[in-house]
Amino acid sequence: MTPEAGPTRRRGRQDRGSASLWLAAVGLVLVAAGVAGSAVGIATVAHHRARNAADLGALAGAARVVEGRDAACQSAADIASANRARLVSCAVDGWEIVVTVEVAAHPLPGMTRTVAASARAGPVGVAAQPWMGFSADAGLPPPAASVARGDSGARSPPRPRGA
Repeated sequence: MTPEAGPTRRRGRQDRGSASLWLAAVGLVLVAAGVAGSAVGIATVAHHRARNAADLGALAGAARVVEGRDAACQSAADIASANRARLVSCAVDGWEIVVTVEVAAHPLPGMTRTVAASARAGPVGVAAQPWMGFSADAGLPPPAASVARGDSGARSPPRPRGA
């Protein structure tokens, strides 16, 4: 039998060029995985930007809550827009402010998604004291947490272990 007439030679001739197809298929899978990973990364970055903008906006608003709702919400909106976010809602309740912002994400060409985040800022169980620069007749109620507990929010120091 001649080498060309054998079964292995015939099959080898039929498989010519299949390595190119396999290489193209593997390359396509790798490109698709890269695009998907990029989209996930862009969405994650947008989520972090939204959370940061909400946190900073709430802190800025809380710093001006004594001036009234409009001043606090305007300050929150300014900080949110400086962080490339849009203020969606702003609620002031006593000394607390809750801010919700949205950030646009473009994970794939032609696709736009919106990521929202909320943040709250205000005192942590401490009622306004005259030495803090707030007058008792400012017209703002004390924080809800201290009213619900019935105390000024002061905490006793922790007890040592074994005592």
